[in-house]
Amino acid sequence: MNKEQLWGQVSAGEDIRFRTDGEGTSMWRDLLAFDPASSFILDDIGNLPALEDFLEMNGAKLCSGYFSYDLGMALQGVSSRHGRRIPLVVIHAYDKWVEYEQGQPHYVGIDPSEFGNTDSKSDPIPSFEFTPGISKAKYEETIGRIQEYIRAGDFYQLNYTQQLLGKTHNQVSYAAMLKKHPAAYAMAMEYSGMKIHSLSPELFLHYKTGTLTTEPIKGTRPRGTTQQEDDAQRQELMSSEKEQAELFMITDLLRNDLGKVSEIGSISLEAVKDMRKLPKVWHTYSRISGRLKKGLKPLDALISMLPGGSITGCPKKHAMEIIDEIEDSARGIYTGSMGYFHPHGDFSFNIAIRTLVQQDGEISLGSGGGITIDSMWAEEWNELMVKASTFL
Repeated sequence: MNKEQLWGQVSAGEDIRFRTDGEGTSMWRDLLAFDPASSFILDDIGNLPALEDFLEMNGAKLCSGYFSYDLGMALQGVSSRHGRRIPLVVIHAYDKWVEYEQGQPHYVGIDPSEFGNTDSKSDPIPSFEFTPGISKAKYEETIGRIQEYIRAGDFYQLNYTQQLLGKTHNQVSYAAMLKKHPAAYAMAMEYSGMKIHSLSPELFLHYKTGTLTTEPIKGTRPRGTTQQEDDAQRQELMSSEKEQAELFMITDLLRNDLGKVSEIGSISLEAVKDMRKLPKVWHTYSRISGRLKKGLKPLDALISMLPGGSITGCPKKHAMEIIDEIEDSARGIYTGSMGYFHPHGDFSFNIAIRTLVQQDGEISLGSGGGITIDSMWAEEWNELMVKASTFL
């Protein structure tokens, strides 16, 4: 039975489900789980050490969920003027799941005979209409403020985002969205009536057998409608000095973050300015790896690096302080991290971008980009809309 057939037969009565989907990358397992055995919900940063106890207690289970951007703020010692509407962390522990390897299912805690081999129904591809959270005039004004900070030497680059808002009376179909817009680090989960669908192209952190790997993305161009136009957009991205400078800055930031939790001399820049082709956009990205420092646990490394540098700015902490000053609401899950801890000892977490949140008929989608001294507000506005087109 394929994944769509099994997913379609999971009881509608199950309150919490979890799913990951990748594009064949070895750093993102293909998983389907439901009906968690227990959950860890964090509302107070002071209780974060209890997460390690929870994961150790559930070491034989599949644990998955999210770390919010708001948690990253607290970890970096940045206070917020915005009210928080969701927990800082939600992690569910599952003792029933299916793992797909080369398309073949491996059942854990599940009797495969419980599921019939019937044809799955084809979900309609969803269509959404979003309203920007701010006007173009306010956006232009804010870009100007950011560039004043840059001229004053406060930071080199800052990730500025907004929430696009919409409504729907239907359940969002993750499977249909994923079919239309495949993503390397895609994930869906539920919590307390909230459905989260992340079609993320970006890996935040992967751990396996002592090695940590991160893949920051910076640089975007829309895909062309013809082969000639597509090639031209790709070449424009590759030759852009602005995009290259932005990518190199964030690569250095992530290399520094990873270096703090890695053995001296183990940091390796495995790829820089490589291309990632998505249905709607081209991206440039880097890949950095390191060997976990002796005396540290993998969870220590993950927590220490939150939030990802590619969605904050450089230097990270001061960029986050200004982000809170100029953005109109808490980011919540958006630009946080979603992923899983596997009982084999590895973990993978994405950067929660291209992430749709549905709750009580309302949907929200964060979108934005890195702002530098050379940024043109109209180009940045167009870029964030191109990124949001994953869901349009």
